[in-house]
Amino acid sequence: MLAALAFTLTGCTFIGLSTPEEQCACFTDGLLESEPIQDLIDGDNKWMGLILGATKAEEIEGIFEDIPHEYCYARQEESGSHMVCNDIPEKYFKNIGGYIFVHLTEFNCQGFYITWELHTIKKIVFSCGDCIKVEQLFSQINEPSYISAWPAGLHDSELLTTLFYPQRGLSVGLETLDPLDPQLTQTTTVSYFELTLPIPDNKRSTLKEIISVSDYECLQEWVGYGDIVDLYYSEESNPNCPHRRN
Repeated sequence: MLAALAFTLTGCTFIGLSTPEEQCACFTDGLLESEPIQDLIDGDNKWMGLILGATKAEEIEGIFEDIPHEYCYARQEESGSHMVCNDIPEKYFKNIGGYIFVHLTEFNCQGFYITWELHTIKKIVFSCGDCIKVEQLFSQINEPSYISAWPAGLHDSELLTTLFYPQRGLSVGLETLDPLDPQLTQTTTVSYFELTLPIPDNKRSTLKEIISVSDYECLQEWVGYGDIVDLYYSEESNPNCPHRRN
């Protein structure tokens, strides 16, 4: 599997693509059918050789050693937290908790990060740069159980939107919609995938343990496409979600 991804990554470079946008378009073409995405959405708690709740932090480097990459990690200093790349000391993986960014160096818009607690991997986030459309995702794993939409910018309708599949342990972030016309449609694109351990009971209350406070406060059952403000964020549709006051 790792060799196949490495081949996919290098397969775009020989045709003379130079800009990050060209490289990203080459890699993301057909990404939904590729191993990285299929590994994320198949619901088996595994991704590219990593097993949530089982793989140890110190195993990360060995699993990805055959893929062109750059590791970055957070180092705490007196002046704050600093990101350090390609200089991860062995003792860093002995920390009880932490996170690692892995940047796929041949494609500026592809990367992921891994977090662990008690030395064991707990979360994987794969960023795919607005890589596939919502309709493509739904054709593979159906529509989500829940959705959250909460303010991301100065405009009240500029919302961060996430789809939740608790039984798969999967959250899917969407591109930020046009605040002047925030229509969630079949052609809305995905910007990242987040994989955690699944929640078999699929209950909203259980999601509180693994998602952010903002996502939980604004969490709604999925009802379909349309104006995301009217359907999922307005005071009429979601009175429990914090709303701005002018």
